[in-house]
Amino acid sequence: MAQHDHEMPPVKVAFIIDNIVADVIHTDNRLAAIFLSNPVIMDVTDHEDVSSITTNATYDPSTQRFTAAPTIQSESFPMMPGDVVSDEDGGSDELLMTPATPPA
Repeated sequence: MAQHDHEMPPVKVAFIIDNIVADVIHTDNRLAAIFLSNPVIMDVTDHEDVSSITTNATYDPSTQRFTAAPTIQSESFPMMPGDVVSDEDGGSDELLMTPATPPA
């Protein structure tokens, strides 16, 4: 769902720490589901496996190591004027648009 002008994403999520609301975000259903599924959240900025940390990579808490996700061959469509590409993990709602329709 593309966001236009002042349209807010459909879900509002509150982050509560020690019974105090620390922050509130408006987000899409997918990211809200991730936040509300009790995920492990960690700073991986300087992690030794940083190049392997992408969507669908696996994490082993006993070794604190990540394993890269298997490569998935996807069908490629041409870019069309007005298309916007989001980052691999879905990115910001403001970046998401309907993919290009392949020429007939």
